[in-house]
Parts: sequence; C-alpha cells; structure tokens
Amino acid sequence: IHARVEAQTPLIGAERRVELHAETAVHLHLVLIVEPRHPEHDLALGLDHADFIAAMAGVAATTSPWEVAAGVLAVIYLLLAIREHPGCWPAAILSSLIYVVLLGEQQLYMEAALQVFYVAMAVYGWWAWQPAAAGGALLVHVWPWRWHAGALLLVGLLSLASGRLLAINTAAALPWLDSFISWASLLATWMVARKVLE
Repeated sequence: IHARVEAQTPLIGAERRVELHAETAVHLHLVLIVEPRHPEHDLALGLDHADFIAAMAGVAATTSPWEVAAGVLAVIYLLLAIREHPGCWPAAILSSLIYVVLLGEQQLYMEAALQVFYVAMAVYGWWAWQPAAAGGALLVHVWPWRWHAGALLLVGLLSLASGRLLAINTAAALPWLDSFISWASLLATWMVARKVLE
C-alpha cells in the first residue's frame, strides 16, 4: 500500500479543487483502513485535514444513494455474520439485489452474476443457520489444507475459463479480474454459509 499511495498524485489541484479519480479513492480508502492517522500518508497524498475532508466530500458527491445503501447493508451483513447472527442474511439479500443492478449497468457481468449467487447463498445461509435445519446448531469448523488447495485450484481454472469467455463474447470491462474475484467470492460466501473458518 505504501508504494501505491506514494505514487498517487495529490488530490487537490492547482485551483484548490478536489481532483478525485476512482483509483485514488480506492487507495485513499485502503490507507484509512490500514493506518488512519499516519502523517506520512497525508504527505504522500498531498493532504492536510481540511483537504482530506474536501476529498471525502468529493467521494460522497460522486456516489449514488443506491451504492451507499448497498455498501451499508454489506457492512451490516459482515458485522452480524462475525457475531454469527442469522439477521446477517436479510441484509446480504438486500445489498446483493442492489448490486445486481449497479454492476450490470457498469457491464461487470460476472460481478452482477455473483450478486445473484449471493442472494441464493443468503437464502441458504439463513436456512442453514437455523438450529433445526442442521439437526442442531451449525458449528464453526476448519478445512484440511488439501481442501483449501483444491478449492484454490478450482477457482483458478474457473477464472481462466470464464475470463476467456467474457473477453471473447462480451464487452466486459475487466474480464479476467472480474472472473477471478467472482469465483473466489463465490467460494468464500459458500464457506461463510457453512461456517468454515479460514
């Protein structure tokens, strides 16, 4: 993260206006998550606290209310899933349904399809986390390393196949990365629904 942040151009232009690019916003969010009060990052980004607030206002101004709602619902899902609360699943369903539309509009077809899968997995997870569904409470457990290796190999092969199909047959914006993220996310979501740790 440090190298990527230092390579960014300052967010504040010559006229003291926020010049926010999508990549800069992503890196800014990563910096906030990793080290929220690190002066080196402020200098690398060309920010002081007032500039930071202006930059965040720029992010908020360019984000649709639907995207904000989907993001908030996804965070609620995550927080409740960490606590193993079955209420995480309705939040996941709503978030995913919003993202289906948003990602489809951006021609990220695999990501949009992934959201449909998330809806199905949320319904399954909601059912599986009910004590009667599993013949008792579903317990958190771990997989042997061989299962992880096989799962990663499968994700790699599926990513190559679907990435090629998307690159040849669609106008997908990022077919290879889109495919990898989709298949890896699919696996991770299934693991959450089954309470597989790791």
